[in-house]
Amino acid sequence: MKIFIALLTVAFLIGCGSGDKSETEQTSPAETPALEISDGFTPGESIMPLAEGNLWNYQISAYDTVALGMVPTSVDSFKVLGDTVLGEETWYFVVGLGPNRGTVRNRDDGFWFIRPGEEPFLFAKYPAVPGEEYRNQISGTDVYNRVEETSVEITVPAGKFVCFKYRQIVGAKRMTTDYYFSPGNGLVKTDIHSPSGGYMIFTAELMDKNF
Repeated sequence: MKIFIALLTVAFLIGCGSGDKSETEQTSPAETPALEISDGFTPGESIMPLAEGNLWNYQISAYDTVALGMVPTSVDSFKVLGDTVLGEETWYFVVGLGPNRGTVRNRDDGFWFIRPGEEPFLFAKYPAVPGEEYRNQISGTDVYNRVEETSVEITVPAGKFVCFKYRQIVGAKRMTTDYYFSPGNGLVKTDIHSPSGGYMIFTAELMDKNF
C-alpha cells in the first residue's frame, strides 16, 4: 500500500511522527466546549492557548492510492515545553507534529511563529474577518495567507468546534493547506491538498487536548 504524505516547509506540519500520550489525561469529546463566534473575535480568548505543558494529540491520515481515499496512518502530538523572554515579550518553545520545533506567541494581531534561525512571522491572524489577506516569507519561500471563514463548524474526534479557517499557499508549486483554529482551543484540524488543488493528501484531526 503506497501512501502519499505531504511535507510542509512551513510552520506546524512537516511530517508524521508518533505522539506519546502517557503524560496526559485525555479530555473526552463531551467535555470539549465549542465556542460560539459571530464577529471574528472572542474577547479574552487566544487563537492558540499557550502555557507550559499544554498538549494536543492528533489523528494523522494520508491519501492511499490503492483505496483511493484517506486512511489513518499514525497519531502525533503538539506540546508547549516552556517559555523564554525575547526582548520584552514572552515566547513559548513548542515541539511536535513531525520533527517540528519552534518558538511561538500570541500578539494583538494573532498567532506568531519563529523557526530556528529565522525572523518571526504571522501564522494565523486574529482577530480577523473573512477575506483578509497577508503575506510572509519563510525559509526563503513566499507564502500567501487568506482568512477564509471565521465561524465554520468542524467535527473531529475531539468533538465539534466553531473555527477560523485559514488558507495558506506556499511557493511556486502552490501547495495549499487549510488550518482550522478554535479560539480557546487551538489548532483543531489541518488539511493539505495536492498542488493541483484537487484531492486532499494529508489531514491532522484533534483527538484530545490537555490544558
